[in-house]
Amino acid sequence: MDPLKKITASLQRFLKPQGVKRLNPSRDWMMVLASGLVLIFASVLWNVWFFFAVLTEEKTIQAPAPQQEVDASSFEKAQELFKKKEAEEARYRNEYRFVDPSR
Repeated sequence: MDPLKKITASLQRFLKPQGVKRLNPSRDWMMVLASGLVLIFASVLWNVWFFFAVLTEEKTIQAPAPQQEVDASSFEKAQELFKKKEAEEARYRNEYRFVDPSR
């Protein structure tokens, strides 16, 4: 027998319901709803535990060490750049004159 056919046949046997002659939608939906409720309940329990763990500071993430002194020259360079852009914008609004070629 071809190995692919053998695998396919075994998968079909595995996936075919064994001993279930009738479909029972109400039972199936009840199982889905029960599973969903169990998952929601587990999620609520987990979140309540985490909330109280944070309140009592048992499992919180520790704050990082204070950072080193920041070089102020980069801030000054950025401020100078923005001042230059602001001055150029003012020149575009007041000094420069443009002619509209469509008129």
